[in-house]
Amino acid sequence: MPTFGHGNYRLQPIHGRDVARCFANALERPETVGQTYELCGQDRLTYRELLDTIAEAIGKGHPFKPALPLAIMQPVIKALQGFSAFPITSDQLQMLLEENICDSCWQETFGFKPIHFRDGIREYLGR
Repeated sequence: MPTFGHGNYRLQPIHGRDVARCFANALERPETVGQTYELCGQDRLTYRELLDTIAEAIGKGHPFKPALPLAIMQPVIKALQGFSAFPITSDQLQMLLEENICDSCWQETFGFKPIHFRDGIREYLGR
């Protein structure tokens, strides 16, 4: 599974059920009116760790993760992103490189801890 650049950018994926739970709870709480919450999972993983966790969940060893140089991939993605079969856009690459992490302040408001990524991905891939 190729990575763009070094692959050490961090992500905090959150289970869709946790997002739905926060949304439903926010509708019932007066203190959430007009508020914005950044939702993120408990686990802060690098992209490379995320790929390893997914491989483990499907019973595979650590996948081969060749690093694709950004200097080459950015113009390639820009040129091919218009094709529906191409899997990534320039905007998605930029979001990945900027990382997708947050603090966990939302947990205090909604009163629960999110599902761990490992558990959530095993559940999802087990379907």
